Amino acid sequence: MPKQLKIIVDQDFYTPFAPFTVNFVTPIIIEPGNKIALDKFTAVINGISSNFTLPDSTFVFDYALNFPNFQGSNVTIQGQRYSNILQLLNNLTTGCNNTFTAYQTGYLPAQSPPNNYRDIGLKVLCNVTTNTSTATTNTFEIQYATADLLQLAMADGPDSNLSAKIGGFSSPSGPGQWSLAQVDDTVKLLQGGGCLARFQFNMPSAEDALENESTWEIGFIDDEGSYHGIFQNELGNVFLENGTIQTQIPIESFPNSVVGGLQYYCEIYQVGGQFALRYFRADDPDNINSQTEIFNSTTSHAGALGPFVYTMSYQFQAEGDSIGDTAPLPEIGPVVLTTPDIAMTYTNTTPVVSRTVGFDMSKSGSLRAGLDVPSGLNVLTPTNSPLGAFKSQSSINMAIVNSSFDIAIEVLDLPLQTYQASTNRKPGERNNILAYFHPEYSQVGTGTYIYDSRAYQWLDIDISYPVNLSSMSFRVYDPDTGTGLDALSMSFNILIGTSEY
Repeated sequence: MPKQLKIIVDQDFYTPFAPFTVNFVTPIIIEPGNKIALDKFTAVINGISSNFTLPDSTFVFDYALNFPNFQGSNVTIQGQRYSNILQLLNNLTTGCNNTFTAYQTGYLPAQSPPNNYRDIGLKVLCNVTTNTSTATTNTFEIQYATADLLQLAMADGPDSNLSAKIGGFSSPSGPGQWSLAQVDDTVKLLQGGGCLARFQFNMPSAEDALENESTWEIGFIDDEGSYHGIFQNELGNVFLENGTIQTQIPIESFPNSVVGGLQYYCEIYQVGGQFALRYFRADDPDNINSQTEIFNSTTSHAGALGPFVYTMSYQFQAEGDSIGDTAPLPEIGPVVLTTPDIAMTYTNTTPVVSRTVGFDMSKSGSLRAGLDVPSGLNVLTPTNSPLGAFKSQSSINMAIVNSSFDIAIEVLDLPLQTYQASTNRKPGERNNILAYFHPEYSQVGTGTYIYDSRAYQWLDIDISYPVNLSSMSFRVYDPDTGTGLDALSMSFNILIGTSEY
């Protein structure tokens, strides 16, 4: 029968990511011709926070629970290997926000919310926080808030030559460069799915743009200085703009802001994680929600304005240049309305929109268990505030979320006749890996992972004379990343014998 060695790793002497040494009370004699194999492995791995793998997970996000037009969407978090918790939470935030937009048609009014703008200002954030009621750190929290439309104060840029026209519109007073930007650069576009900006402009005709070599653009500038909006070149051609990427659209889609006494407006908002632009006419001077849509980029140019990144800051701006002054265009309207970003705090007591949202992770498997989300529908009610939140009661348990990872055990001071080759065609190497294996989660709530060899993989020990071992050194790590295993406790059995069985 082979010798059975049980290795117990004392947490007080175990440093994650580093080798460790165990000592035997009685030296172990290793004879030439002996073989070695891994028998069993057990470890408690609570709080995995990096390099974890999550399978595809879907949950229901309902963002209109108290409206007659109930609406919810399935949010799917794609299975992948995550470098840290923040990456997972960002995916959750993005998935929730992508399910709604500020502009939605076909909804019946419910009290004050208008039918075309039910989701305006809605923002969702998933993060980790400290649960003050339980003094538990790193707990999962999902919050939402609603922001109202704010009028941005706009001003000329340095050396700009804009002048005021009838109705408060601004336009170039002569040749040269001009710019118009928001005065308060601390105000940024709402970092959520319900972001929206509404403004007006009068665009030069193709002939006027060509005659004056006029170029101009209007929209949002991101942190990297890229425009997301509309652009007209010196030939009079009109483009949707995503930084240096331009998509041409018909100039006829943008009549002047006032035609026959009716007002025309342009809006920029997000759809499914992408910026979108629409141009419409307000058919009722007293009700902007009575509309006729002239152009919408989602119809034939989806994604042409680029992605909307919820962690990035966006500010409104317009700028241009011309060499002639025979046609004082473009004209930029005096009112720019936008949904400003708001902090996810609980100090605001003035409700903006009476909204109740909810989410259901009851069928989300390891994601629900790892985030400590009770089964069933979790309702986020604003009560007397436009802010709502759900906080878990326990810390995030990535050991539950992490349902797929591999482990390698390396023997450092006993030469094994093992070799490793790779499918990436790089040269193989000799190494001292005792075993590669995939542990299985043992029991929900314990953080315990186990592995039980059903077919031993025996390895030859490369010695030509007997060896007395009073200690052995090991390293336990993830072979995909090279990072060590951060375990609260760990033990494993190895077998040493003269023959396989």
